[in-house]
Amino acid sequence: MSIDTMFVLIGLGILSSPYAMAHAGWLGGLISLVVATTFAYAAQLMVRCQQKTGCATYQELAAMAVGKKSCILIQTFFYVEVVGSLVGFCISVADNLGKAFEGVTKARQLGIGNSTIMTSQNVMMVMACMFVLPTVWLRNLKALSFTSVWSVAMSGILVLSVAIAASPIDGNIGFPHQIPLVGSLYNAPVATGLYAFAYSGTTIFPAVYSSMKDPSKFPHALSLSFAITIVAVTGLGIMGAMMFGHDTASQITLNMPPHRITTKITVWMTVLTPLLKFALLLSPLSVAIDRFIMFGSLSHHYGARTQLLMTTLTRSIVMVLIVVGAIVLPYFNYVISLIGSSVSISLCLIFPCIFYLNLCRDRLTHLSFVTLLLVFVFAIIAAICGTILSFHGLVVSKRGTNA
Repeated sequence: MSIDTMFVLIGLGILSSPYAMAHAGWLGGLISLVVATTFAYAAQLMVRCQQKTGCATYQELAAMAVGKKSCILIQTFFYVEVVGSLVGFCISVADNLGKAFEGVTKARQLGIGNSTIMTSQNVMMVMACMFVLPTVWLRNLKALSFTSVWSVAMSGILVLSVAIAASPIDGNIGFPHQIPLVGSLYNAPVATGLYAFAYSGTTIFPAVYSSMKDPSKFPHALSLSFAITIVAVTGLGIMGAMMFGHDTASQITLNMPPHRITTKITVWMTVLTPLLKFALLLSPLSVAIDRFIMFGSLSHHYGARTQLLMTTLTRSIVMVLIVVGAIVLPYFNYVISLIGSSVSISLCLIFPCIFYLNLCRDRLTHLSFVTLLLVFVFAIIAAICGTILSFHGLVVSKRGTNA
């Protein structure tokens, strides 16, 4: 069952690990370990809450711990993470399509007319999203379940491709750059947000725990999965930073030597991964929209056929808004860091600490309370600093683009 927890953890967030390491220095590696360790700790807290309450999902735990009214706020955070993640994934698709067709998209002037927004890579991203739009309309997503395995395979191939590019086998880039002990302190909170996004998965773990035939094995499976993910994320970060230094891009695939077979395989897998997973990632929000239309106040005014048409149209509009967000804010590192800092840390650290405090207060010892408090304080500081600096980075980048 450890493979299920691996599917939850491994994803496109790994792409930005070299950028975080290159700009935060070895401090970035320490941040990676701290974020992963605290996230694993919070996941264990949720398991203890489940053991006491019998809740099967994150949402059930939230409702029992803070009440249904407060749960609406938590649910909002969850939907924001879904939308924000998909915006980041669309940015990644556009950037990597630009890499795949580098000769075509070399200059930003190749956009439509004088537009600096609808560049050729954005046009290709929109066309790609149009192809996967019908999957967003699906009500049964079992046919897309293979994409979890695909994500793990993509991450493994990515790490292997970077290692091969550094070797004489295919690229011979080597490791010419030194990683500073501490990079820019400005980038440390941004790196924290990037790692928070990379390790986020706590909201899914309660459902994984509930589905296990032998839940007692979950702590071991969780620890093993986090250990493997730490090695992959941090290892890739170190290799990428030593290969490209301060020129390390927000996604390591964009630094890979062009015209190499390993680069082509990795880039295309990076393009296909979010496209194949789009409908699955959007499904929580899609289901919520369907329930509102089909069982809410609108259900009394329209027939089943009209409701189906309305839900399909609404899902399409949501996808269009996500694509527009990716076009307007094409800054993968800051978008992902903003989501990681503001939402992932809240869902994966802050809220689980609150759940445990409310549901398992009787199990708190002096040591466990101090540990809980330290993790909670770290989460608050990381969320505030990361959110502010990531948002600032977005604003500065946008102004620079418009200048």
